[in-house]
Amino acid sequence: MHDAGHIPGTWRHTLAFTLAFILLLGLGWQGMRVQQALLDANAEVNHSLELITVIRTCS
Repeated sequence: MHDAGHIPGTWRHTLAFTLAFILLLGLGWQGMRVQQALLDANAEVNHSLELITVIRTCS
């Protein structure tokens, strides 16, 4: 028989695994957002450098 406040070991492991899995999903999602933001910023910088190159070549 279990105490009222005692959670069996199997449930604790399942809960820990579930929380760890949710945390990993969140970190993966955040990593994808950061990567996309960096790619967007890189594209903007690349466009600006191309524009500067065209302006310098024409003048």
